[in-house]
Amino acid sequence: MGPSYIIITLPHTADKFHKSIMEPKKQMHILASCIDKPVEFCLWYYYHKYKPNKELYRVLKQMMNDPIVRENSDECAICDDGGKLLCCETCPDSYHPACLGLDPSSDMEGVNKWSCP
Repeated sequence: MGPSYIIITLPHTADKFHKSIMEPKKQMHILASCIDKPVEFCLWYYYHKYKPNKELYRVLKQMMNDPIVRENSDECAICDDGGKLLCCETCPDSYHPACLGLDPSSDMEGVNKWSCP
């Protein structure tokens, strides 16, 4: 039996959840830190309140399949400069390997399915 929550869902909370879930594309640990709630709460809210709302869920699914939204940034999320960037597969952010503390001389071309920290 999972955790139980007493929830007062205010329009502000629902709006904040919706806006926050759009950015990390359902990565609950990122969403939890954005809305300052435990991951367990985010999972519960997603499956019991958010997903049953057909309109909100349709918007999320459409956003996740929209190729324009899934394009990565041409600038590093840390230093805001362009150049040779490592692109996150789960969000639109891109990073210089050096900005992440990685060896910039290593070959990053073979990296598949990389997600940012």
